[in-house]
Amino acid sequence: MTTVLADPTMSDIYPFPAIRATQIARMSEQNIGDFKLTAGMAEQMSEDDIGLLIANCGSMERIHEKLLDLAATDYSATFVVVMQSKKMLAVWYNAQARSLGERPVPESKVPNFWVSGCCVFTTPEGLSGLSDSGQLSSPVAGILMVDPYLSTHNCRVIRKGRYTITHDRPQFVLNFRTDHVEAGVLPPLIFFAVPPAKSLNTKPAESVYGLATWWYADGKRLRVGEPPTVS
Repeated sequence: MTTVLADPTMSDIYPFPAIRATQIARMSEQNIGDFKLTAGMAEQMSEDDIGLLIANCGSMERIHEKLLDLAATDYSATFVVVMQSKKMLAVWYNAQARSLGERPVPESKVPNFWVSGCCVFTTPEGLSGLSDSGQLSSPVAGILMVDPYLSTHNCRVIRKGRYTITHDRPQFVLNFRTDHVEAGVLPPLIFFAVPPAKSLNTKPAESVYGLATWWYADGKRLRVGEPPTVS
């Protein structure tokens, strides 16, 4: 659930850290601290062009489970979940339909985006339509890239016979990101991957998404939703 905010401040957009994880060194996987998506953290990620890679999530099913938990959070801003492909989007859409007692639909009938609580699920190709749709009634708190093996950025052209068609999926993401700046701050780019970070080639994605560097977090120790109250 989201609330419409008039002239939101960063504290309005990030009332509590809805995404938390153990930050690690990429190769040694040593614990180096805690990542908490606060207003200050979002500002730092924007200013320093930092992307967060939450790797070692184990499976797509676990990523799905965590993002559904996030979607069920009562939050004042929106997280845009960007799936790697329309096929992947259809799998998640139909899983949710079944959980609600609804009939699954063919991939061709799956909407380009849909809202679930404080999350909107789409693909890179669906981002432009989402911006124009009026469905984003609250600020974007983060762009969550479901990219199991960090390969979405590889699709930048489509070749048909002798012809090459520009189809720059990373640029779709970057355009959406710059269209949803709040208080001079770009929405954080957060990636979810299945294997450990040390097994992924992160440099190409870093370059095409305009990042200066990565932070890494352990997906096995990912927490979402409102933090528990400490008595």
